[in-house]
Amino acid sequence: LLALVAVLLVAGVAWLVLRGGDDPGRDTAAPPAGDRTPSRSPDRSPDRSPSGSATEPSSPAATAETSAPPASGGSRSDFVESYYGVLPDDTESGWAMLSEGYRADTSYDDYRGFWQTIDAVSVDDTAPAPNGAVDVTLTYTSDRGTEQEVRRLELERSGDGYLITGDQAIG
Repeated sequence: LLALVAVLLVAGVAWLVLRGGDDPGRDTAAPPAGDRTPSRSPDRSPDRSPSGSATEPSSPAATAETSAPPASGGSRSDFVESYYGVLPDDTESGWAMLSEGYRADTSYDDYRGFWQTIDAVSVDDTAPAPNGAVDVTLTYTSDRGTEQEVRRLELERSGDGYLITGDQAIG
């Protein structure tokens, strides 16, 4: 019972911090996603994230004013794998792989704070999803043990790579 309460509490906090909003640069042909939580939180419930705030990041590295994501070229699935490949250790690189509009919906401190609760994340599978999104099956390892979930990441082209414009837990 305590484990379930802890998972639900973490899920709620993660959802609040990591939820996304509409990205002005997003393809208008794509339907808006319902629950937009950034690709950084393991969920057992559909909604979760560390308490969010729509504030700008508080450190220069957190603003991640990079014009291109760290991973360039390659497929959407390759990009998603490279995103999770830098986490949880290199949150600055992970933050830089989020679109500017998406980063505006949470603070870097909350993003980094969530990833500090995760010891390791691994990509078990990726699959194409509608409208150019990617479904990714993840396994998270933390002090609480191992958790698995499926997230849908919405991506947009940026230079010769991609940026994450939104995501949600789908399983």
